[in-house]
Amino acid sequence: MEVIYIRNGPNPQFIPSGPHHLFDGDGMLHSIRISKGKPTFCTRFVKTYKYNVEREFGSPVVINYFSAFTSLPASVARYAVAFGRVISGQYDVRRGTGNANTSLAHFGGKLFAICESDLPYTIKLKSDEDIITLGRDESFGEPLMAMTAHPKVDKETGEAFAFRPAFPAIPNVFQNQPPTGSSNRNGNQPQGDLYQKIKEQERDTATMLEQEILKGKQLALVNAAKVPRLGIIPRNAEDDSGNLLHVVNAWEEDGGDTVVVVAPNLLPVEDVLERMDSVHSSMERIEINLKAKTVARRPVSARSLDFAVTDPAYVGKKTKYIYAAEGSSVSSTGLVKVDLSLSTGNSNDCVVASRLYGPGCYGDSFICDFVDPPLRPSIDPKLVLSGNYAPVEELPPTVCEVEEGSLPSCLDGAYIRNGPNPQFIPPGPHHLFDGDGMLHSIRISQGKATFCSRFVKTYKYNVEREFGTPVGFNYFSAFTSLPASVARYAVAFGRVLSGQYDVRRGTGNANTSLAHFGGKLFALCESDLPYAIKLTSDGDIITLGRDESFGEPLMAMTAHPKVDKETGEAFAFRPSISRPFLTYFRINPDGIKQPEVPIFSIPEASLVHDFALTRNYAIFPDTQMVINPKEILKGKPPVLVNAAKVPRLGIIPRNAEDESGMMWIEVPGLNLLHAANAWEEDAGDTVVMVAPNLLPVENVLERMDSVHSSMERIEINLKAKTVARRPVSARSLDFAVINPAYVGKKTSRYIRAAAASAVSHFHKEPDNPAAEEDDGYLVTYIHNEITEESKFLVMDAKSPSLEIVASVKLPAKGAYGFHGLFVRKMTSTNSYDHKNVYFDFLILLRT
Repeated sequence: MEVIYIRNGPNPQFIPSGPHHLFDGDGMLHSIRISKGKPTFCTRFVKTYKYNVEREFGSPVVINYFSAFTSLPASVARYAVAFGRVISGQYDVRRGTGNANTSLAHFGGKLFAICESDLPYTIKLKSDEDIITLGRDESFGEPLMAMTAHPKVDKETGEAFAFRPAFPAIPNVFQNQPPTGSSNRNGNQPQGDLYQKIKEQERDTATMLEQEILKGKQLALVNAAKVPRLGIIPRNAEDDSGNLLHVVNAWEEDGGDTVVVVAPNLLPVEDVLERMDSVHSSMERIEINLKAKTVARRPVSARSLDFAVTDPAYVGKKTKYIYAAEGSSVSSTGLVKVDLSLSTGNSNDCVVASRLYGPGCYGDSFICDFVDPPLRPSIDPKLVLSGNYAPVEELPPTVCEVEEGSLPSCLDGAYIRNGPNPQFIPPGPHHLFDGDGMLHSIRISQGKATFCSRFVKTYKYNVEREFGTPVGFNYFSAFTSLPASVARYAVAFGRVLSGQYDVRRGTGNANTSLAHFGGKLFALCESDLPYAIKLTSDGDIITLGRDESFGEPLMAMTAHPKVDKETGEAFAFRPSISRPFLTYFRINPDGIKQPEVPIFSIPEASLVHDFALTRNYAIFPDTQMVINPKEILKGKPPVLVNAAKVPRLGIIPRNAEDESGMMWIEVPGLNLLHAANAWEEDAGDTVVMVAPNLLPVENVLERMDSVHSSMERIEINLKAKTVARRPVSARSLDFAVINPAYVGKKTSRYIRAAAASAVSHFHKEPDNPAAEEDDGYLVTYIHNEITEESKFLVMDAKSPSLEIVASVKLPAKGAYGFHGLFVRKMTSTNSYDHKNVYFDFLILLRT
């Protein structure tokens, strides 16, 4: 758990000499940093303009909003003193009068401390766990304006939505803060999102009237004659007894005709201002019928609940769970978990879990929330570089212990697995796919094992090694916001223009897979050309260099070429962000690339990662995962999901010289990243492909842990141009492999696939072509997250339980990776013979 929890609240820096209201205290941040199981606590004032002036004077200077009004003479005296300080120049009200003591929020790439009597103050968390105040952000309003302490942030778009309360003559304004953090000050109501259509204005009966000052009373009071309302942009629905101070969440149902709001109703409202300890907060589900302009309400619990939080990713979306404080509005006695799905039934109490603090123990009832990470989870180094994804150092060939069973004598070769491993801890955002390629190899000979870990020495790796810091531009983690993207591009281009980095020599990490064809062994990634590598007799790995025979200097090649074991040919493609977006080509048995076939019938850049091959055809998926460089101008990643696009399968003759024979068939809902195999049936009229379909595709780019990979048998009727599909299992399966001798041929019985939610691969390597498909061994690396031990396993592929034949304890952590292969038989050229080798992670070795 790597996190910082910060709580804001009022804390006067000077003991008040007169009346004092709790809400008038200066903002103080209590922070606890948790790292590697150790907590560090820190307490700092928010250094507002008011705080700094009073710190210099050594006493309170500014009039307080809540405690200044006790009687007419006292109010007049306090106002006279305050106005005197303003007129004399001791205090400049244009620079702020608020305490920033209510809440915290993160949007537009900044972290703010907020109260609704002023504009937000920007704060910063330092690496040593301290907190510093950067200053008041006046981009959200004019000097004398303020902003709500509860802006709403849409995690999908990065936008924030807020409003500004004011009195007496300035209208209340609803503002949209774009992802860049700049404010739409004109108050126009943005369109197209739940919070662009609706803002539940918290109009309760506590109304501000400046005339009350003349009576020496507080500005905030209860107007018992007023009927509360809910304001829905652009419609209104009236209700006669709802007084809301906080809103937990809201979403739309019934095709947008109904808005559901979850919020605590304050009962009785008369006690809110002076007797908060006697107020009951009734958490309610409020259904607003926009057509009928009616409201239906029901409590979700009989308990007094307030200050609730929900998953930030569900702001504006239907929420199942909320977490709230139970107790009075002054102090809480515990926390509860509420299941809102129960509120539509007959249940009178939707609380499904609770935790009481114990006798004499109380918690905060004022707004508590986790500081949202400034980075998307997929590029937050604290997440993607934690556990066994953490970077590891190189390891020279090291003898391993066979701790269980024995290594079969037929296993004579090396298993190598490729994967991302950054050589430098990134100073900012980092995506798993951006790590430098590292090869983990285990050499097996005469029942003994030797383990080795080596970086692929790409041009990018070598340049950054010389500089001692990241230099190249990362493809996946460079896009967090427009200013950040512009800055990273500027730095990268500056290095190119200055000659520090030559992009013609390569920008990729060679971190995805390995393949052998044309007599060479390659480490590959699809953002660059392949890098040739060499295995030494003692199990070490050497990088020979980038092979530019497969394309021009700025070109790339797929990480998943297909090798025909009978002919020795390899087939590959090159993705591009400019037309043609896909180029197909063949590599002859000598490793010479044949004339290319540009595919112009793909209208936009699509994320094509893999393809399938039969005796006569190559099959390409054109999915809803697309690449749009224009997104960079918005500060967003260029890879996104186009929900309006209909996926297709493209079938082209295997030895095509142009794309005239390309056939496209629309297949709604089919989004493929990998393909297990494909073959022909019915005398070539039908192509059968086995591949995992990603469901839902919307989660692929940011929430892979929630993606279900449905392994499907896909039958393509080439004459009728139709597709029939059916799942082969209800489990989530991916990274499937077959007997490599059956690539492009009918796989009669077996595929091996990973039944897991995390990345896991299978691989198989035959030895005797006359043997049965499953006559061999499965091999893989595994890592125990609890003991932090890594092992190499050999399993019997024929065994129903995949019985472990041998377990080898690795001398160092084998960080998680992507694809691999098994190579065998030393030759006179001090390299390995890769005959009958397929590439992926877990391998089946034929006995």
